[in-house]
Amino acid sequence: MGGSNQSDIDALVKQIIAGRDPSELLEDLRRGRILDSLRTGSFQQHFNKPVAVAAPLDEPLLLTIKVELEDSEPLIWRRLQVRTDMALDAFHDVLQDAMGWSNSHLHRFHIPGDRNYFLNEFDVGEGESGTPETDVRLDQILRAKGDGLNYEYDLGDGWEHRIVVEQVRTATPDDKVANCVAGGRSCPPEDVGGIGFFNDLAAELRRVKDPQLLSGEFEDLAHWLPPDYDPDDFSVEDANLALSMSGTGGASAILDVAVDGVQRAPEFEALVGRCPRHLIGELILLSGEALRAAPATDVELREQLRPFQTMLDLADPDGIPLTKAGWLAPDACEHVWNESGLNWGYGKGNREQHTPEVSQLRRDCVALKLLRKHRERLLLTPLGRKAGADAGVLSSVVAGSLLRGETEMDRDANVLALLLLAAGRPFERRDDFEDQVANLLTEIGWRTGDYAEAPVHRHELRLYRIERIVAGDPNAAFRWTGPVGSAGARQLAKKALWPDA
Repeated sequence: MGGSNQSDIDALVKQIIAGRDPSELLEDLRRGRILDSLRTGSFQQHFNKPVAVAAPLDEPLLLTIKVELEDSEPLIWRRLQVRTDMALDAFHDVLQDAMGWSNSHLHRFHIPGDRNYFLNEFDVGEGESGTPETDVRLDQILRAKGDGLNYEYDLGDGWEHRIVVEQVRTATPDDKVANCVAGGRSCPPEDVGGIGFFNDLAAELRRVKDPQLLSGEFEDLAHWLPPDYDPDDFSVEDANLALSMSGTGGASAILDVAVDGVQRAPEFEALVGRCPRHLIGELILLSGEALRAAPATDVELREQLRPFQTMLDLADPDGIPLTKAGWLAPDACEHVWNESGLNWGYGKGNREQHTPEVSQLRRDCVALKLLRKHRERLLLTPLGRKAGADAGVLSSVVAGSLLRGETEMDRDANVLALLLLAAGRPFERRDDFEDQVANLLTEIGWRTGDYAEAPVHRHELRLYRIERIVAGDPNAAFRWTGPVGSAGARQLAKKALWPDA
């Protein structure tokens, strides 16, 4: 290529990218505008302009609209009834809930045939020119059969939705803001890469049936997709549950399932405040299952707390003798090993330094301020003396430690793990349990990796305390014996999430 031609191309590229934000460049590249410019040697930069719309109607309408995810094969669609006296930003929330998106990315509305788009909150904050979506009511655009509107979600993956009015009537005071009446197929997972890749993924899922069996180019998604993800699954009831909570906030929605106004632990409350709308329904279901469960009997609760109770009983009244090196005396260590339920058939259990289960239990008791070291003995603290005599006190002390975490993600993971356990969800394998927690963290919005873009993996979780104390087996940090969900475990998990329950 000659130098003059290369200079012309360089000048054109600089013209194309000058003063433009990455999302606009990506959109032009995806729509072929940049390639057209390079072929023709000219580029007309588009500056967004205000959108001409009609005046709002005096009386709101109730529209029946069909929403289609463009280029989905087979078609992913929803049929909704919506009032027109809402602004476009509220309509965005309706579309997110009805489709099943998580509202994790930017979006834009534009009228078919018009390149000018309505400004979302981010656009307004960036000082872009145009018409803010908060200033436009739905009936300024959609008011007659056949009227249309385009909605794009995630300007990177580019999920394009076509919205068309099918029926129109005057709204009544009894009409809901939005209601789903029909639909087909599941919303694509977030961050999956766009409609082309998703169509191929969905076809493969229909073939293998189980996301865990994905291979080849889809193998990386085998442990990232929710284990029950089905591209053909859709429920009108679930869509309407999500729509019923739109704009109400997650915390108030979950409060509806609280028994007698029982309050959640601060860590649980913090997670609820950040939870995306599409997950609120799942939290409600799990919370309801947990709170409706019959309380554990005193015998069941004591069995769950048996390791702690064994240590406290052994320390009463004169303390537990220690060796000069500071370990539990051999006889004391062997007693704890055999009487606490920690003995799983390997080793004599008479040397604390060689029995990690007993050593960890001792550290737990000291960290919970149930025991303290004094000279060559482990002595009961005043709290330990109360807890040793009252299973209710002991359960409160133990449960109160389960939500602690070094980071916000750790605390969210603890809340979700305890919620699954309190609801009695069975898990045959530890990996299944941890995968579910990791998937929920990802859906909430947590990401990991160098650029915080990767979904959470179970290997990044720190659930040791919960798995050891609550997950149905006192030895869970060292072995996993089967389905979790004993009555005592559920009671401890419930106590951690709802201290007054």
